[in-house]
Amino acid sequence: FGAGQLGTLGNEPHITNLATVDIAQHLTPRSTVTLTGGYGIGHFTDNSDGLIDSRQTAVQAGYNYILSRKDQIGVLYGYQKFQFPGGGGATFDTHLAHFLYGRAISGRLTFVVAAGPQYTQLNDPVNGSSSHISGSGRVSFHYRFPQTTVALVFSRYNTTGSGFFAGAESDIIRLNAARPLGRRWEGFADVGYSHNKRLQDSLLGVDAAHFSSLYAGAGIHRDLTRELRLF
Repeated sequence: FGAGQLGTLGNEPHITNLATVDIAQHLTPRSTVTLTGGYGIGHFTDNSDGLIDSRQTAVQAGYNYILSRKDQIGVLYGYQKFQFPGGGGATFDTHLAHFLYGRAISGRLTFVVAAGPQYTQLNDPVNGSSSHISGSGRVSFHYRFPQTTVALVFSRYNTTGSGFFAGAESDIIRLNAARPLGRRWEGFADVGYSHNKRLQDSLLGVDAAHFSSLYAGAGIHRDLTRELRLF
């Protein structure tokens, strides 16, 4: 999920927005079903560089089952629809299916791995439709120190292309950490790297086969109530 803004070009102003809804329902004490939907936009307000506006719709359904105190498994299906309203490229759809396995290696270290096929179909009214199958997935490690939690996450999935491309296959690695700063405050920081490969040719955007991006950030959270958090 996400508007897919994994890179920027100079001071090109742009707006990104993402809305999601997530529902989880316990079927039994060991099993849970989840349903998630999201809609994201990317819009370049003063597009002097000919970058590509995008729209993304995504839905995901999953089932999780706890095998033991340390092990759990799951399956999920995901669908993404990518559109480029400025005519930067053909729309395309992505279907993916993942099998997930999670394990608590120790009281402090846990990991989750998810992998499966990804089917991408380009809907080009001029050159005709085409499709291909690739792999997608996610691997995450979480470690809890006495006061700090650290997570390392690698993901591969299709994104909007960040305005450079009309869709990209992206490999993303992120390292983040969080630490309490008091009873209601928490600080966090992260650093990430992405490598993005062009999915289709287009008249707009950047004339390249791939691009990479590196970023870092930090912030704070504050709990206002048990249900409401400000960051």
